[in-house]
Amino acid sequence: MDSDIVFAPDTLKKLLNHNVDMVSGLYRQRHHDRHVIEVYEKNQFGGCSNIPYEKIKNIPFLEIEASGMGCVLIKSEVFRSIGYPQFVYHSALDHRNTISEDVDFCRKAKMKGFKIFADTTVLCDHIGANTFRITDVINKDKPATFNGDSHEYESLEEAIKLLRNPIGVTAEIGVRLGMGSKIIIDSFRKYHPQVKLNHLGIDPYGNIVYAYSDEAPQTKCDYTNDMKKEALLNFTKEYPEFHLVCLEDTEFFKRYADGYPIYNEYKIMLTQYDLVHFDGPHDTISVMKEVEFFVPRKAKECVFIFDDVTTYDIKKIGDYLIENGFKEIKTGKNKSIFKYES
Repeated sequence: MDSDIVFAPDTLKKLLNHNVDMVSGLYRQRHHDRHVIEVYEKNQFGGCSNIPYEKIKNIPFLEIEASGMGCVLIKSEVFRSIGYPQFVYHSALDHRNTISEDVDFCRKAKMKGFKIFADTTVLCDHIGANTFRITDVINKDKPATFNGDSHEYESLEEAIKLLRNPIGVTAEIGVRLGMGSKIIIDSFRKYHPQVKLNHLGIDPYGNIVYAYSDEAPQTKCDYTNDMKKEALLNFTKEYPEFHLVCLEDTEFFKRYADGYPIYNEYKIMLTQYDLVHFDGPHDTISVMKEVEFFVPRKAKECVFIFDDVTTYDIKKIGDYLIENGFKEIKTGKNKSIFKYES
């Protein structure tokens, strides 16, 4: 039991009654912006992924692939069989083959023939500066909060400030909980209050596999449909400029190559863009496809911002943009800005 886990008085009795090799209760990770439970199922790539709470909340007891060690009962024979030391260090600084020590222990137990289970009636709180509690309810009355998982967000405001005569159309690929889109809209309001903005947020959510980098092309990051609900609630309260396009980038390209329709008293077609923030897939092939789609759809004055530029070949992307009339404005540790002017 971890020292930051709060559990009910009958927790030990419940876990003992199962009389299995390993059994875990449920608790969530300490993240404000996502609801991740520390139990795992096998995925299609031979590894394991966090199980969505909605998938198991009505199953009182089930076999799982692995669990965290915050609230788990393990028979002593499991430790004896695995032997000491349970963990052997190996270098994995690029994180391509890195797993937590908890999952590593579970993997070794499974290899020895032991089975691992979860009791979903054992619901624990995870405490820190706040208390993180398992729930399937999103509170629509709480104040809008936008979170991001990147750095150098000030580059988005800088990019909006570069525009002198915008048409009022921007897009972000990869919305998550909306920090990037919020800054784009706020900055547009600040520097171009006379221009009516339509901003597209392109993100499929759904906890699907996506390319995290050139080295990790098949990754899940828990961008769930619950995250989508929370993002939509936040934007609905204060940001009418925001339009969620719940599609992968490639599906968006197929369906809206001739423009994206907006209906407000009358129909308008968004066919050109002042600014695009590329923060979806982070591999070179995917980013290049996105750039090839948006370059012909640039406005007379247009800014492209790229996120997590260390995860793919930004030089290749930049060379292509320069060939098509863009200039590199700035490259930081995390983001790059390119601008086009006709």
